[in-house]
Amino acid sequence: MLPIYCEHFNLKREPFNITPDPGFLYLSESHKEALAQLVYGIKGRRGFVVLTGEVGTGKTTLIHCLLNEINGNTKTAMVFNIVVSAKDLLRYVCEKFEIFSPEDGHREIHEYLYALERFLLECYRIGKNAALIIDEAQNLSTEVLENVRLLSNFETANDKLLQIFLVGQPELGIRLNASELRQLKQRIALRHHLRPLNTIECKDYIARRLEVAEGKISLFTPEAIDSIHEYSGGIPRLVNILCDNGLLTAYALRRPTVDSVMIDEVARDLQLTVSPRIALRVVEGRPKIDLGPKHNSAGTIVESRNNVAWDGVFSPSRKSGKAQSQLDTSGWSGSDRSNPGKLGAGTVPSRFIDYIIGVLTEAMGPMASVIVHEQISAMGESLSQFPKRRLVELIEEATREILSEPAKAHCKRAMLDAIRALNEVNKPS
Repeated sequence: MLPIYCEHFNLKREPFNITPDPGFLYLSESHKEALAQLVYGIKGRRGFVVLTGEVGTGKTTLIHCLLNEINGNTKTAMVFNIVVSAKDLLRYVCEKFEIFSPEDGHREIHEYLYALERFLLECYRIGKNAALIIDEAQNLSTEVLENVRLLSNFETANDKLLQIFLVGQPELGIRLNASELRQLKQRIALRHHLRPLNTIECKDYIARRLEVAEGKISLFTPEAIDSIHEYSGGIPRLVNILCDNGLLTAYALRRPTVDSVMIDEVARDLQLTVSPRIALRVVEGRPKIDLGPKHNSAGTIVESRNNVAWDGVFSPSRKSGKAQSQLDTSGWSGSDRSNPGKLGAGTVPSRFIDYIIGVLTEAMGPMASVIVHEQISAMGESLSQFPKRRLVELIEEATREILSEPAKAHCKRAMLDAIRALNEVNKPS
């Protein structure tokens, strides 16, 4: 049954259902990259592949896409159950591969291993592949994860007989960095973290879903789309929820479009908030960094969420002539006006650290905050008195956990640009 607003907006299908309907498929750049790695992981018999992503970023949708891509030549086993022991793991795997039936009863571990090995060797003999996909892998115990590693021992002299995909939330990446799982980590051939949608992708995502439902993107004002991206953080599931509630509100008010005021009201009802941001303003021809709230009436806002967008007045890349990764901090005057020439004098505003965490969160999920705070502590510094001279070092260390090179480069570029703006704040006029 269609939502009551569909007739009002002449929609033929429900556009923002949160179930993974392949008919509404939209692949962002991060999703395309992830799918390419997953397909290569199977076809290239790479062994272990890890896919992480925040809740609602579309991991399940990607798995469905993967199954469509490899259908026919690869036998797959998907494990969603909570596996509490090595024996349960083997039983689930054998049942999913239809080696045994659930009605056959429980067997000993060596029976499962022997049957699984024979199955994999037969698949290999006839030219077929086998893939095990474990969802919500962040919930597996260390013991079970170690036994998953042992399954990768099924191999010939040239190829892996079983391709293993670990799919989970960002916590899975943290788990795999534990010392007791270092053997498993060393066997991971491919690893991808699914990033949220950026502003442009968010608009394209909404447009795609409306197009399938025979609607138009004009149902949402540009300001409403910006607000949807702000409140959702680019998480597709939250985008769907905000859009669905927005259309329902517009219907109730008998309005032809969804505006940003409606989205603000929906976000309040859902208790969604905007993540920390940095705003770069141009004041009297000079950049001024504003670490305050989203809406600031002073000056011209030239920044959108966590990506600093420079206008024609000031472009650090053109002005410095240096590569983005090479930041000249020699001009920082800090907050100590009595010693303006000293390198790195002064401390970083705590809101600037919030901005760094916001940028990293887009790439690695909610664990970004934990990583930044732990790194600051490891550097022997405090959050409230973090020195400017060590900002670049903090960025280098924090971004090491980002596995996707494009995402890592994007984060560094955004943060280093923002540091340049912070540098400009204290330069003499």
